Amino acid sequence: MAIQVRDSADFQRILRALALELVDANISFKLHTNLIAAYEAEDGAAMREAWTFWSLTIQAHLDSAVFRLCRIYDQNNTHLGLRGFMHTIQSNQHLFSREQFAARMAGRACPDTLFEGFAPLDRGQIEVDTAYVTRTSNPMVDRLIAVRHNYYSHRNAEDVVADNAVAEKYPHMRDEVGELLKVGLAIVNLYSNLFEANTWSSGIIGQNDYHYVLRAARERLDRYRAERGV
Repeated sequence: MAIQVRDSADFQRILRALALELVDANISFKLHTNLIAAYEAEDGAAMREAWTFWSLTIQAHLDSAVFRLCRIYDQNNTHLGLRGFMHTIQSNQHLFSREQFAARMAGRACPDTLFEGFAPLDRGQIEVDTAYVTRTSNPMVDRLIAVRHNYYSHRNAEDVVADNAVAEKYPHMRDEVGELLKVGLAIVNLYSNLFEANTWSSGIIGQNDYHYVLRAARERLDRYRAERGV
């Protein structure tokens, strides 16, 4: 069942809201992995000096990414998620017609150049992308939804009573989170480009600011050790 849209403006709102969810989730996960990499490289000693802060920060970025990922791969088509998004495209392929694309480009800079990039929908690719975001055809999505239902959206009380470890009963590896986020953004960017000649980046200005914080902490630790001859 598709999300009900009346026109291009409705679909554009769905597209952009979903893209922003994916951008934010990718940014959080990238920070999570970058901070772990910094700890495992030269900044581990400096981070351990304030480990309560850094450990909670690292976990918070992962939680932020996974919470958003649970929404992004929601299987209920009445909610905003990739599965409903794909079904909406299937049911509204007329919104991607050459005529409607030309009308959307009319108000843009260099519309003729943008229109030269027009490409029709590929129905085979739609089927591939729909299968990827569907629980019954993608084991990674199935594991994500199981974690969502039993831990992130609500905690399974029976698991608590039975003392079941969440990570063991609902295995969901960190690299799978990264893969789902990467492919999810690639899917949205594909249809965003076909719909309005626009794609979304997972980068953000200041994404490496944590380096300045860690460098300051490392320099302070080095001075401390030098003063005490450690």
